Amino acid sequence: MVRFRPIPQKNPLKIKGFFVFILYLPYSTIIMVKLRVQHNRNLKWFAAIVLSIITFNILHGQSKPSHYRGLSIANDNSLWISGTKGVVLKKDQIQQAQFDTLKTGYPRKDFRDIWAMDQKVAVAMSISDSAVVIKTTDGGKSWQQVYSNNEKGIFLDVIEIDPCTGIGLILGDPMKGDDSRKYFKGLFTTDYGSTWLEMPNGTWNTPLDTIESFFAASGKSLRLLNTEIHRQKNKYVADFVFGGGGSNPTFHMVQVKFFKNIKGENQWKIIEVETKSLQLKGGEGWGCYSMEIGMVGPGVAVGGNYGKVSFIGDSTGAIASFTEGVFKKWQPSILPPNGYRSGVCLNTDISSDSIWRYFFEQHSDNITFTQCVFGSNMSFPEMKKKLKSVSVCTGTNGSDISFDGGRKWYPLAIGMGYNSCEFYSGGVVFVGNKGAIEFVDFAELGKRFYSAFTSSKS
Repeated sequence: MVRFRPIPQKNPLKIKGFFVFILYLPYSTIIMVKLRVQHNRNLKWFAAIVLSIITFNILHGQSKPSHYRGLSIANDNSLWISGTKGVVLKKDQIQQAQFDTLKTGYPRKDFRDIWAMDQKVAVAMSISDSAVVIKTTDGGKSWQQVYSNNEKGIFLDVIEIDPCTGIGLILGDPMKGDDSRKYFKGLFTTDYGSTWLEMPNGTWNTPLDTIESFFAASGKSLRLLNTEIHRQKNKYVADFVFGGGGSNPTFHMVQVKFFKNIKGENQWKIIEVETKSLQLKGGEGWGCYSMEIGMVGPGVAVGGNYGKVSFIGDSTGAIASFTEGVFKKWQPSILPPNGYRSGVCLNTDISSDSIWRYFFEQHSDNITFTQCVFGSNMSFPEMKKKLKSVSVCTGTNGSDISFDGGRKWYPLAIGMGYNSCEFYSGGVVFVGNKGAIEFVDFAELGKRFYSAFTSSKS
């Protein structure tokens, strides 16, 4: 296990801020004289103190670490992280000791999501306040702005690109269209994020209720299922799913076909294939914050409400759900996570033997432990056969793990304050608030799982 946090040290900005606080008093007095309030001594000194405090807080705030939500592991094992204050971090290899801190040129932007193809190519997306999308092709040495939007109310939530075809999407919260109705913002790329096309509005991106929207919590409210390029027809196809919050949090499945050599409305064919309930508690701030699903295999969705982190579900609704396949129904988790969860990751590539070795073999003689997960009257080979995947979810008040596709979640002894998580070849990486980054390999993850279990039983 490796954990990265800001190293405590004397900060010159804090020291400078203290002296500015003292020195700024007479300077503020001069300002107030110019504002012709010198006749009111109390007002003058009150204003001077207020301005000094503001200056001190500005300088002090510059020393605070970024909050991280964007997380991408490329096929070449490079790792990219994005967050507030325009920060993007990179490791060319996950095993590399230190991160490279990259200068994006946007120190005030909140890059909530990032996608990376390899060590050289990555695309980062800021959420709001003149939203921008930037791309690097030289490993972060330089960045180009590939999209910007200054419209009032713009809020981008998630970016996904297929590294095999270069086809991808960005989705954002509902905005007013030309007909004054609200539509989810949709952007489409065919060239690995170098250019972005505005997707036409229609049934596919019409909110089903007045509060339906996304959550830019971990960049996983959108998942690409399949993409195709038909060169002869200049046709680009993407099958994708998305979900968020609303009165009844909904799972949307959509297919988009883009014809590059055609102009006008016939350039696009977008079909909403299916919508179905995610079986999560609905309402303002409630819903799905993160999902993992592919064209085949199980799917998991987690969420709740970021303002009610201890809520685990009751008769009014659930905070996690699962499905056996993309065309199957979603069902509430039987044993939910231990509170609000903003990020989830799913690993279906790990073998049953590896799951057993890392998480159960050392403690298989603990009958209470094995029965809790597998039930009673089951042999070890039967237990092992049930282990087909591992899921991990995380949120500001803790993390959980599942071995049955999200039906049952068990606590992990992982630090709090994390927003996103992702599997890498040897374990899981967590990123979160105040510069928190933690790598937990599978062996350590097994220990954290058993430690949380024994603590709950003591």
